[in-house]
Amino acid sequence: PATGFDEVEIPDALAARQPEPLWARRRASYQARVRA
Repeated sequence: PATGFDEVEIPDALAARQPEPLWARRRASYQARVRA
């Protein structure tokens, strides 16, 4: 279940405005949970 921002897929429009390490790490964390 989604319990925080790290659990949510980040829209490209939002990600484009964020520093890569910020959203890329969260997105990788999200993907790791999905694939686990």
